[in-house]
Amino acid sequence: MLASSVMQTPNESPEEGTLNRSAVEQTPPEAEGPRPLWLWPTAALVLLLALFGAGLSGYQYYLSSRVQQPQLHRLQQQVGQLTTQLGETRAQVGALQGQVAQLSQTLQSLAQALQRPAGASTQGTTLTQPSTAGQPSLGAADAPVLIVEFADFQCPFCRRFEQESFERLKTDYIDTGVVRFVFRDFPLTQIHPHAELAAEAAACADEQGEFWPMHDMLFRNQPEWAGGSTAAARQSFRQYAQALGLKLAQFGACLSDRRYSQSIKQDLQAGSRLGVRGTPTFFINGRPLVGAQPYATFKSAIESALASR
Repeated sequence: MLASSVMQTPNESPEEGTLNRSAVEQTPPEAEGPRPLWLWPTAALVLLLALFGAGLSGYQYYLSSRVQQPQLHRLQQQVGQLTTQLGETRAQVGALQGQVAQLSQTLQSLAQALQRPAGASTQGTTLTQPSTAGQPSLGAADAPVLIVEFADFQCPFCRRFEQESFERLKTDYIDTGVVRFVFRDFPLTQIHPHAELAAEAAACADEQGEFWPMHDMLFRNQPEWAGGSTAAARQSFRQYAQALGLKLAQFGACLSDRRYSQSIKQDLQAGSRLGVRGTPTFFINGRPLVGAQPYATFKSAIESALASR
């Protein structure tokens, strides 16, 4: 009986119980009153603030992009410059590696040459006089001593000879009619990538009668052009031609056409047949003398050649 009073109250019909449960499970919505007047201005203000914020953000982005564009351009330029410098550094490293290899080769040649004094007897030694036809030369054609040099314009030891010994030889023996000095090309292109182009520049200058001034300028300025790119070396050679007063159009066409490439290769082949392995190599009345020897060594060799006549 108690359970019945809990589930259903007395005098309550089943239909009435159903209506009461319906009232608990679903409450009728309350009637809405009028909205406050302050709500509309507030909503409008919030919308305006949102629009203003969006506009301000867009303007800031516009300004930042205007500022960043020049900075980006400068960064791109810097990257390009760094890339160029990296390429030049790699070329310099390659040139240094070549110089180290050549130094090793030249030291071996010097060790062999120093085993015999410059004035020693040549008995048992076959003397070979290199051809001088059509080659640049200094001194009297009938000089009693002929010195033929096989050289590489990019070779640092050839440059040392030019700086330390050549001028004294010129003053003491070439200008006095004792020595005729002949230059022949021997570009070691495996380790000196600009040597053949430099030889061509000297030959193009010789076309206008200025071989020796270009010869001197190439050796004097060797550090300037030896470590850069081929294009930079070519530009340097044009500048030297201009400084020497050459006809630039003729010089430029000669260099671009590689007019003397074949004759330089012939010099290289001739030197190889004579046993030239490194630069500089000299033949003094047919006797080989290897390396950038001091002036005293050349003087001794010249005096020995004179005495053996």
